[in-house]
Amino acid sequence: MSATALITDSSQATPSWLTGVLTTSGVLDGAEVSSVRVADRRETGYHVIVWLDVDYSEAVTAPARLVLKYSQPTRHTRVPETGREVLFYNEIARQMVDGPAVRCFDAAYASDRGLVHVLLDDLSGSHYEQPPTHVPPTSVECRGIVDALARLHASWWGKPPFELAGAQLVDADEIDRRVYENSQRINAFADMLGDRLSDKRRSIIRAVLEGMPRLFTRLESPAGMSVVHSDVHIGNFLYPREETTQGVRIIDWQTWNVDLAVRDLAHMMAFFWFPEHRGLHEQTLLRLYHERLTAYGVRDYTWEMLFDDYRLSVTRLIFHPAWQWQNGEGVSKAWFHFERIMLAYEDLKCAELLDRA
Repeated sequence: MSATALITDSSQATPSWLTGVLTTSGVLDGAEVSSVRVADRRETGYHVIVWLDVDYSEAVTAPARLVLKYSQPTRHTRVPETGREVLFYNEIARQMVDGPAVRCFDAAYASDRGLVHVLLDDLSGSHYEQPPTHVPPTSVECRGIVDALARLHASWWGKPPFELAGAQLVDADEIDRRVYENSQRINAFADMLGDRLSDKRRSIIRAVLEGMPRLFTRLESPAGMSVVHSDVHIGNFLYPREETTQGVRIIDWQTWNVDLAVRDLAHMMAFFWFPEHRGLHEQTLLRLYHERLTAYGVRDYTWEMLFDDYRLSVTRLIFHPAWQWQNGEGVSKAWFHFERIMLAYEDLKCAELLDRA
């Protein structure tokens, strides 16, 4: 964890504080921060993000602009931070060579208050962002995302950090726990929907619930597992303005975990895309992902293994909209995600996995 004090307001990002942070990060060599100004500010439901213009006492190669992200002051009274993003930057990102994360200079977490801050490099000169909408990325953006995810996943392939993630390979008890939780969650969701949920959808849910104990045995093996972002959508990436610059960067690591790596692709495409668009791009991007994994050194993971893991990930995502609804994200949002994932389940013939298990 960071040795510096937790930042809860941009006024606390003083020249002396920044001097200490940047010196510790190795980007200042005897120089000091002479002044700092807030150049821009943005608020989300959970965080405040400010862009800081920084001047130095002498010529240095340190960044002239930084991005400071910290918890909304009242967030801890609603949904406390878990500190996972801080853990990612302080432990996971530092162990990756040429990883797809933005460089982090400082990250701190106060568990007693459920608050965090992270200080990041500003890439606005070389990259652009997209708003977090349900609109799919462009084809060029998708290829960049796939490459960034392959870089992330390949970095931890075969050695996922279960202990850091607070995760584990499943055993019989864990399978029973997950089956029970998913059953309770999806049944409550179905009861809420009432006759808006068709008999066909209910039949699929029953079949998946009955098959889950067998399907989940796949998670007893670490093959195909890695660090995953877990919230892959258009708004969680920075896209290079020119192809000659560094590649796509991944941001917002609050929900990273260890899981089947291709689950990130299922979240991006099956969870967010409607069938016509998905049908045009899904296979191409999955093939590209497999090629990039191989290029980054992944071995003994065939296309057939990847595609089955993708379909299993789609099947597991059937239960995610019910989790969103229970966590207050709104029935409208959950309904659209549920319909898209159910359509993907049918298009991809995921029921074949139940017959095989």
